[in-house]
Amino acid sequence: MTIILRPATSDDALGILERRNELSTRAMAIQTSPITHDEHLAWFQKRLSDPNSRIFIAEVPEIRVPEVGHIWLQRVGNSAGISVMVTEWERGHGYGYEIVLNAIELCADWVDRFIAKIRIENRV
Repeated sequence: MTIILRPATSDDALGILERRNELSTRAMAIQTSPITHDEHLAWFQKRLSDPNSRIFIAEVPEIRVPEVGHIWLQRVGNSAGISVMVTEWERGHGYGYEIVLNAIELCADWVDRFIAKIRIENRV
């Protein structure tokens, strides 16, 4: 199946918050506590307007609910930190890997390096 990445818009804020606050997502996150609605909206609007930040929504057009996750890239110098999340019920299909590869291809002219922090417990 083909994964398409599209730039996030303000309409995507709640979907990203829901994915971020899933119990299984939080268990593998660097910050494990839940994020409040207001905290998330403030963070999200700031990221959308930041030229050093890119958020993409991952979609698989062939499935019933096409949105399968998202990726956030934050540039610092010539590197970008990566945070990728796949919707809980879509895990195990290799979408995370494909999302990262597609984002790297889309942003190859933006930075020289991509950095991801992954908890050792995250075996996905």
